[in-house]
Amino acid sequence: MMSYEIRSPLSGVLGGVELLQRSQLAERQRQMVEIIHRSTSALTGVLNDVLDFSKIEAGALVPAPESVDLAALLASI
Repeated sequence: MMSYEIRSPLSGVLGGVELLQRSQLAERQRQMVEIIHRSTSALTGVLNDVLDFSKIEAGALVPAPESVDLAALLASI
């Protein structure tokens, strides 16, 4: 399935960045790694949305309720 072909490399990048965040870094390096982490997380969200739209068009999307911390979401914007 195409979603795994796209998600697997992106998950690898995200996992590597998260491991790098746990290492000892200079402040400037830590800031750059945080930017990479936020960008990769955002890209993962975009990818998930695109794949969901593909499922919607194919009539295969099954909605699932999910709780959201609205205050945290708004603070991150």
